[in-house]
Amino acid sequence: MVNPINRSIKNTYQQTGERKRNLKEEEKNKAISGGVIVNISNAQLAEEQSIKNKVETIKTLLKEGKYPLNREKVAETILKFLTDVG
Repeated sequence: MVNPINRSIKNTYQQTGERKRNLKEEEKNKAISGGVIVNISNAQLAEEQSIKNKVETIKTLLKEGKYPLNREKVAETILKFLTDVG
């Protein structure tokens, strides 16, 4: 029976299932990393995937000519790069 007073307490069965899921995730991440142990949280993986998706979207828009560019700013930056001796 679920504790009606404090629902945040997990029973032993829930804790065991959670540990098993965590171990499976660790094994998956270990296999991906070539045997090197890397602790990456699911939130970090999701954030990394989100960034990759944004980059791909921008690349696609650039290729299609649909990404808005401030041509003056681009020209200024190129000029600064070419004339900056350092």
